[in-house]
Amino acid sequence: MSGLLIAKPVFAEDNVSQDDHPMGYYIKQEQEQQASDESTSTDAAEVPSIRARSFAAAIPAANAPDILYSDNISLPRKDAVDISSHQSWMVQADFNAIKAAGVKTVIIKLTEGTGYINPYASSQIQMAKSAGLNIAVYHYATLQGANSQDAGNSLAVQEANYFANTAKKLGLSTNIVMIMDCEQPYKDSSGKIIGPNPANVDWATAAAKFASQLKSQGYSNLPNEL
Repeated sequence: MSGLLIAKPVFAEDNVSQDDHPMGYYIKQEQEQQASDESTSTDAAEVPSIRARSFAAAIPAANAPDILYSDNISLPRKDAVDISSHQSWMVQADFNAIKAAGVKTVIIKLTEGTGYINPYASSQIQMAKSAGLNIAVYHYATLQGANSQDAGNSLAVQEANYFANTAKKLGLSTNIVMIMDCEQPYKDSSGKIIGPNPANVDWATAAAKFASQLKSQGYSNLPNEL
C-alpha cells in the first residue's frame, strides 16, 4: 500500500503502563468487547450496552483499520492527529511529513491524573512548531479514588491545576486548545467493561468543574471534552 503512514494506534494488547494511557486506549477496548459480545450472542437484544465515558460514538472494532495511510479516501479528513509518549520515536522528519500530508494540528498529551507528565511533550511541541503545525494539548483524566460526586469534583479541580501548571512550565500560550480526555472505564471482577470509573461520579459535572478551573488559570480555549 502506498501513501504516508499516519499512525498505528496503541491497542489494548500493547504495552501501556497504568499511569500513561494514550488517547482512545479504552475506547478501543470497549469496541473490541462489543464486537466480541455481538459475535457470541444469538440474540442481539441480549447484548449488554456499554456506557462509553468518552462521549464518542462507538465504531465497530471490525471496521477500525490497524494502520492508517494518508491516501485512504475511506477515512475522515486528516486535519489532526494525537500523540503521546507512545510516539516517542517520532523525529522532525516525521512531523514535517504529516504536515506535508495535510495534517493541520497535532494534539499532544501533557498529563494524566495528578502524577504523570509526558516526558517527551516538550520536544514533541517544538518539533510540531518547527513543522508549522498547530498545537493542542490534552490531559487524560482519572479522578482516581473518588467515592462521591464532591470528591470527583475536587479531584477534577486538582487535575485541572496539574494540567494548567504543566502547560505554564512548558511556556504554552493561554490561547492553546486544552482538551480533557475522559475514557477510563470501570471493570467487573472478570475484567469486563461495565461503565465509567469512578462509577458513582457524574463525569459531565466533574468535567464542568475541570473546565471552570482551567479558565480560572487563564486557559479558556476549551472544546467539548471527549
